[in-house]
Amino acid sequence: MQISVDTSNQIRVCRVLCIFFLMYVHVYPGFGPFEAQLTEPLISIKLFVIDLLGRASVPALTLISGYLMVHGLERHTVLQITRNRLVTIVLPMITWNLVAILLCYLIYKGIGHELDLYKDLQGRSLLSVIASKVLALDNHGATEALNFLRDLFICGLFIKPLVWGAKRGGWLFVALIWVFGICFGFEPVAYRDTIPMFFALGAFIA
Repeated sequence: MQISVDTSNQIRVCRVLCIFFLMYVHVYPGFGPFEAQLTEPLISIKLFVIDLLGRASVPALTLISGYLMVHGLERHTVLQITRNRLVTIVLPMITWNLVAILLCYLIYKGIGHELDLYKDLQGRSLLSVIASKVLALDNHGATEALNFLRDLFICGLFIKPLVWGAKRGGWLFVALIWVFGICFGFEPVAYRDTIPMFFALGAFIA
């Protein structure tokens, strides 16, 4: 079934809002310079923007991703979708991780200041840097805020079993995934338990 125009527009708006609030949580300085002076109602606004909207953005984007991937299977093969997700999800993560590594190196060379990332890179082999800081295989990418993209891509590799389970198990299948995520977690397949949980929910809704 094709996604309706209304649903498509809603997804587009939701994505923009989620990315905005996600960036606001992670991009310096945010509320930082005013933290000590904050009083009501600004404290409530901060909690609403950061602790609610900001932290709800990744689950919302994940649900949308699962929803769209299922609909994508109507027109493309899993291999085609996976190749597209490599370009749209993994490549940006790799690019920004490399930018972060380069910037921390230039800052050290320019003014002698050692950022935490620069310190973490010391003593690592090239293979370790690529696996951990560039590809975020251990959930410790150079840009910490983008680590969820690694889990999001991995979830997409299981889209066929998720669709099979959702069609046959319905809500019970989704509930089992959520219970497993809450009780045991999905490491090392996925480091953020909410990613598989909301991805499966999005696939089921589709």
